[in-house]
Amino acid sequence: MTQSLDAILQRDVAAIQASQQQQLQKLLPAQPKTLILFGAGWLGRETAQRLQKLGTTYQVFFCDNNPNIGDTLDGIPILKKEKAIAEYADSATFVITIFNSPEVQAQLVAAGCKQVVHYSSLYRAHPDAMMPLCSLAQPAPIFSDAENVRAAYDLFADEESRQEFMAILNWHTQEEYAPLPGLHRQSEIYYTPDLVSRRADERYVDCGAFDGDSIGYFMDKWKNGFERIAGFEPITDNYERLKKYRASLPEEMQKKVDLYPFALGSKKGTLRFSVDGNASSAVNGAQEITVECGVLDEILADFHPTFIKMDIEGAEPDALLGAANILKHDAPLLTICLYHDIRHLWQIPLQIHQANPDYKLYLRRYAQDCWETVCYAIPPGR
Repeated sequence: MTQSLDAILQRDVAAIQASQQQQLQKLLPAQPKTLILFGAGWLGRETAQRLQKLGTTYQVFFCDNNPNIGDTLDGIPILKKEKAIAEYADSATFVITIFNSPEVQAQLVAAGCKQVVHYSSLYRAHPDAMMPLCSLAQPAPIFSDAENVRAAYDLFADEESRQEFMAILNWHTQEEYAPLPGLHRQSEIYYTPDLVSRRADERYVDCGAFDGDSIGYFMDKWKNGFERIAGFEPITDNYERLKKYRASLPEEMQKKVDLYPFALGSKKGTLRFSVDGNASSAVNGAQEITVECGVLDEILADFHPTFIKMDIEGAEPDALLGAANILKHDAPLLTICLYHDIRHLWQIPLQIHQANPDYKLYLRRYAQDCWETVCYAIPPGR
C-alpha cells in the first residue's frame, strides 16, 4: 500500500461531504433560475425525474446535440442547441448530463456559456434526494470500511489496477469535480487483450445478456473458437430480442447458444426490480416487474464455464455467491462490473479472492469518471 491511499483514507469525511454539497452554490449564480440539462438520454431523463422529486424552483429544459430529438421529453421542453446558447448562455446553468462529458463541456464553454457544470456537482449538492446514482454516492462507506478498502487494494496484481483503484477513490472524495484521467477503449470492455486470452474450448456465460450485444462482441472476437454460450436476461422485452438475435445466427451457431430468462442470485425465487425499457435497470421512477431468479451453481452444474461476464445492475455480489462452487472448482475467467454501488469497488475483489485465492485480480475502466469499471479475475494458466 502506498502513502497515497493512506492520504485518502485519513481525510475528514464530514468535511468532504459538506464541501461537495456546497460546491454547486459556488458554481451557480446567486439566484439560479434556469437549468439546461445538456443530454436528453437516460442520464438526462433520470436527472430531470430526481429534480422533480426534489421539488426545486429551477426552471428545467433539455438540450441535446441530436437535432431530430423533438420538442418535449417527459413533459419538459427541449431547446435546440443554437437557441439554448443564444438565449441562455449568460443566464442559465448548463448541466452536462452525458456520461463521457469533457468534449461536450469544452464545446459549451467555447460557445460562450458562462455556467457549465458536471452532473455530479448537481447530485452532490442534493445528496439525500438525488443520490445514489449507481456508484455516484456519498463517500462515507469508503471511510467506514477502510480496512476492507486497504485489503482490496493489496489484492490487485499490477500497478495500473492499484493506481486506478486509488484514482476512483479520489474521484469520490474530491471536493471539486475533475474527470478521472485515462481510460481503455470501450470496444475492449470485458475482453481487454492484455488480460483475456482465448481458449478454443471456451464455455462462455453472459450474465446480463441484454439483446445479444455482448454475446455478439464475444463471437466477433472468438469467431468459431468456442464450445458453448449460456446467456441470462430476465427482462421479457430484452429476452425476446435476445432470442431474435440467436435466431439470426447461422444454424450451427444457434445450437451452441443456450438462453435463460432469469435474474441471478444466491438462491432461487422471485425478485422485484425496476426497468426503464433499455439496457438499464434498477433505476428510480421506472416500471417495477417481478422476475424469476436462478442460481448459477444449480443451472450450470454440468456446464463447467471457462469464462463468466457479469453486468447485472448491482446484483453481482449475490450472483457470485450463487456461483461459489463454480469459482472454486472450475475457476473460470471472470469479468465483473463493479460500478453499480460505491462499495462494490472493494467488496467484489474481496469476494472473488475469498471464493478462490488463486485468481489474479485486475481493474480496468472504459468510460469517464467512475463508470464502466470492470474487475478481471484471471485463473492460473490464462
